[in-house]
Amino acid sequence: MKTINIFVCGTAFWDTLTAEQQDILVRTAREAGEYQNRILVEFEEEILEKMKADGVTVTPINYEDYKAAVEAFYSYPEFSYWTPGLYETIKKIIAE
Repeated sequence: MKTINIFVCGTAFWDTLTAEQQDILVRTAREAGEYQNRILVEFEEEILEKMKADGVTVTPINYEDYKAAVEAFYSYPEFSYWTPGLYETIKKIIAE
């Protein structure tokens, strides 16, 4: 499971930064996220191997089946109040 870390600041602060400072913050945040994801993958592999060694049955996820199963969730009429375009964005992500 990936943890999402978000850098949040108001425009009153952001607008006081130079373009170079803004770029540094954006690049650094992306690099930190990529680093965190790499560490997570390594940790996941280590933990899975440890679990298998202890006799746990690990069943890999079939992502295509998962995508098909959750697709109907986003078709519910209850989600008609979503922000315009959000449903289409989700459908695009699911299709990837």
